[in-house]
Amino acid sequence: MELYLIQGLSLLTFTIGLYGIMTSKGGIKTLISIEILLNSSLINLVAMGQYSSAPLVLAIFVIAVSVIESAVGLSLMLAVYRKFGKISIQSLREMRN
Repeated sequence: MELYLIQGLSLLTFTIGLYGIMTSKGGIKTLISIEILLNSSLINLVAMGQYSSAPLVLAIFVIAVSVIESAVGLSLMLAVYRKFGKISIQSLREMRN
């Protein structure tokens, strides 16, 4: 597959994730949008890995960061749900105060 097609797919998924972050009010939707952003960067790094081996090491790093982000984000959402009975970004702001 051509490199520009893979980068186009990466750009499309990045745009979808960015739109999801900007428009979502719920915490779970925001986490999913962040995961889409990380996966789009992973697609791009793997595509660049066809030409050198260094991006593959970065791809493993992105996978590790994605797993950590999911675990921390879901634990925060669970704490917000236990305290307020709903999951929203506004609840996180109230929890901070």
